[in-house]
Amino acid sequence: MRYRIATWRVAGLAGSVLALVGLAGLAEEGGLRSTLTLSQGVEVAQNPSLSTGEEDSLREARVGLGYTLETRTRTEALRFSARGDVRAATDEAGVDVARPELALRYSRAAPRLALALDVAARQSDLRVLDATALGRDTDGALTVPSDLEDLEGAGTRTDLRFSARATLDEERPVSVTVGLAGQRLSYAGTTAPGLVDRTRLALDLGARFALSRVTRVEAGLGFGTVEEDGAAREIATVRAGVQSARSARLVARAGVELAFPEAGRDRATLLAGVTHRLSPRSELSFDGGVTLIDGADAEPVYRARLMHALSRRLEADARIRREVTSPDGQETTVSTGALLGLDLTLTPLSQLSLDATLLRQGDIETDTRTTRLALSSNYRRALTEDWSAAMGLRLSARETGTGARASSEALFLRFERRWQTRGR
Repeated sequence: MRYRIATWRVAGLAGSVLALVGLAGLAEEGGLRSTLTLSQGVEVAQNPSLSTGEEDSLREARVGLGYTLETRTRTEALRFSARGDVRAATDEAGVDVARPELALRYSRAAPRLALALDVAARQSDLRVLDATALGRDTDGALTVPSDLEDLEGAGTRTDLRFSARATLDEERPVSVTVGLAGQRLSYAGTTAPGLVDRTRLALDLGARFALSRVTRVEAGLGFGTVEEDGAAREIATVRAGVQSARSARLVARAGVELAFPEAGRDRATLLAGVTHRLSPRSELSFDGGVTLIDGADAEPVYRARLMHALSRRLEADARIRREVTSPDGQETTVSTGALLGLDLTLTPLSQLSLDATLLRQGDIETDTRTTRLALSSNYRRALTEDWSAAMGLRLSARETGTGARASSEALFLRFERRWQTRGR
């Protein structure tokens, strides 16, 4: 058990070191671009912890610092980012460091060997963690956290994760992919009994066979472990699929995946879908199917995304996904996430953004579900070439598995200064 945790830490650290070692070579060929961001702001919130009992209020001032370093060449790319806030608030925390984040991404595209590495770390305060933050990972992708049902009360949540993937002979008729991924969720000072530390590791082996210039078949095996409360559980997966490029703008696909949790219900997922490029600035992707669960009803599953430029000034990004998983290797849960974002350019110096996020997670064993909803609007204006101001409103709501409901409102104002440098 300790060996598994040590392996996870060593793999993540080794991947970070290897990516940073390659920074010198990348910088020499592709140049470096760095951005330093300093922000100051205030926020007023009513019931930010989404308490179903006595509501609380919060007034805080924040000073944020962020740094991004990136470089890109014809075959390689590397990006490192770090950010965090120092907050002074009226709650019991007083002055502390809030929302520290680190992220590192490295990729290499070559005919014989393609590599991809991602390492991310994020710490959050459970009292002010809303669906907008929960529903996006460090890359902004839609995600439903495995601990959504238990996230309540006070304390901190630390999410450490890494993934590494290598593909051999990607442009040849037969290619092989090896992937390793891990996640460590840990908590401190929590009051919710369901929040326990969890470590996940997953190894994936895949092969792709090109039957023609437009059709290919894929197959893969996966093996993972979940360690929780001192107990380790295993899960094995088998998958197969086919993909065909019907035209330069339309790709169709279909596949099946079998999952065999050591302590949970076996399941089979069948999916079919398409990706259609509607225009140079618009794309639609949809996959739909069903998950057959041993000893339970079949569950519909799907994922879709629409990126569409409605006009020169207005862009929309809509995403939705529903899936069946075993986050602890034992219980079978159904997770649903939806996101809608609108970006409107009002003038060359100002922009208005509207976002809506819905997260829902339920346990098929107990037939309970938890729902979180967040709505936000953000007005941003460039004051000078380096200074900008933003103000906005956030509305959040939560419904627990027992039917208890709570809501929260927040107003914020923020000023930001950026320094950008480029070098070779």
